[in-house]
Amino acid sequence: DHCSLLCGAALDCESAGAKTCLDECPAICLEDGYAPETCNFPVSEGGCDAGKCFPYLLCITAAGQQSSERYCDDESLDADALVKEYFDCMNSYSHRNMWKHSNAARYCACKVNLKEAFDRHHCCDHRTLGPICGYDCAPDPPCGQTEAETCETECEEKCRYLAEYPSEECKAHCLSVSAPCHKYSVCEPSQFPDFASQYMCDDGSEPHASGCCLTTLPQTCPADCSSSKIYRLQGNTSVHYECECLGCRRPGDVMTEEQIAALR
Repeated sequence: DHCSLLCGAALDCESAGAKTCLDECPAICLEDGYAPETCNFPVSEGGCDAGKCFPYLLCITAAGQQSSERYCDDESLDADALVKEYFDCMNSYSHRNMWKHSNAARYCACKVNLKEAFDRHHCCDHRTLGPICGYDCAPDPPCGQTEAETCETECEEKCRYLAEYPSEECKAHCLSVSAPCHKYSVCEPSQFPDFASQYMCDDGSEPHASGCCLTTLPQTCPADCSSSKIYRLQGNTSVHYECECLGCRRPGDVMTEEQIAALR
């Protein structure tokens, strides 16, 4: 992204592209750790095409400095008890793809009534943050029905990766407000798999509920796995890791020569 940033003479904040982005993308949508999931919605639903607008970041931030629009105050919001409950809830579920991340975020927002904290810190009136305060926490048909279970399966597939920008298929079927499965993102997410029955850590201990081996720093997969992905997720006061470990030696399996070599 940073290679696409326009600077100096190449930057024209009066250009058609810049003006479109100034209108559609508030600065908060381009801030890592601050952008709410609503920034991923289509522009017609109050979202922002952050990938297209990143080159105009300097124009957007300059406009943001001159705006009188009120944002959540970081310190007071972080200190709110409901926000702590929200992140505690979020950390108890998986975030290893865009559907799981959105599902955990929306479910936990409903569970702790995050709207109350947003009201308290003047966030519900904001064009981009506002939709969070309008979540429908009681979908129809309700959670647990066949339709909801089908959506979870389909969205796990269509939103397979934890990407900065979700695919169009993922947004159209699962994440955008008009998506057929969007209403079920407030249902309780599925629990972490039983990783202890799938593989063991290098020292013979069981993996954490997140899938990671905590006996190594940084947290990671066993060395004998054929494929591994580590997800680093930033909470309000801490960092949360998840590990996706594939092709690992299962508990009780005899190690192959290749696996023994990987541990050396």
